[in-house]
Amino acid sequence: MKKITLFSLSLISVLSLKAQITINSSGFFNLGEKYISHHVDNVTSFGGSGANQIWDFTSWTNQQYSDTLSPRAASVGLNYSSFPSSNLFLGDSLGQNGVYVNLSATELDMLAYDFNNQVFTFSPPFKILSFPSSYLTSYNSFYSSEFAAFVGGGGLDSVKAIDSVTYSSIIDSWGTITTPGVSNVNCIRQKFTEVKTTTQYVKPVGQPWTFASQDNATTTIYYRWFSDTEKSIVAEVMTDAFNQISGASYLFLTIPAGNSNGVNEPKKLESDITVFPNPAADKINIAGVSQASELFVYDINGKLMEATVIKKGNYSLSLSNYSKGSYFYAIKPLNGNPINKGKFTVAK
Repeated sequence: MKKITLFSLSLISVLSLKAQITINSSGFFNLGEKYISHHVDNVTSFGGSGANQIWDFTSWTNQQYSDTLSPRAASVGLNYSSFPSSNLFLGDSLGQNGVYVNLSATELDMLAYDFNNQVFTFSPPFKILSFPSSYLTSYNSFYSSEFAAFVGGGGLDSVKAIDSVTYSSIIDSWGTITTPGVSNVNCIRQKFTEVKTTTQYVKPVGQPWTFASQDNATTTIYYRWFSDTEKSIVAEVMTDAFNQISGASYLFLTIPAGNSNGVNEPKKLESDITVFPNPAADKINIAGVSQASELFVYDINGKLMEATVIKKGNYSLSLSNYSKGSYFYAIKPLNGNPINKGKFTVAK
């Protein structure tokens, strides 16, 4: 019996080891893909830490708003010449609002944030994740970032704020995660802690910069889940130093580059659901929904076109406000589990 017991324990150990994953740079961002995340406000817990965790976040259903992340070549950014070492621009189609990123074999760095042609540079680059990352991988560093704005009134020429930030990262756990966007996905969780101090300066007309004030240091903790199958952050929870949750989001839908290969399918599908006709001109029929669900429809740029609750049975979606082209849909029950994702074409 001892031999069998020892063998069984060894086998369990090996199987557990295989469940742990390692994140490399190849696990991030496919050019041209669009990653749609939902932000939620009903989060009360972010689960435990350590080995072999099971995080079940199917209750994250109260969407506040959605974000679309679209990685493209850094050269599309209007201020790319200032950041020639960047190789990705994560931002809008105009190349104006977004983040300049350098994704290398060893780390994912944020170089600058560009908002309406106002550039916030991180010096040195802000390390988001190191590669390879697995259980207990850790690092720490710092950066400063400056924002300045012209005032031109009240005797002031300009004002500026300088953020000084120290941060640390540790992969504090591994396991599987389920959200309204993915089911039972192997992942690791990063605990990322930032301590920020902001110093304000003013520049009176014709005078040099003068110290104005300094805020007390604030601590923000980000818990981020990464997988080796999804190409963006699977989920994120933001807390203060006392683990009071202030926000959360999860990856809901991936629109592939070229929009020709369908969408990333969730682990669980309700195969009885059918969407027809496809292509369609006037309406799309959805048949076989077994329970009250939410229907989301996005265009190829990730813009939310439809968000509605549909009842059990059949549903018809009017296409009167839809232009010719391709659209992506996601149908999930009100309890949050994803049941069906796909694509349809409007031909008028």
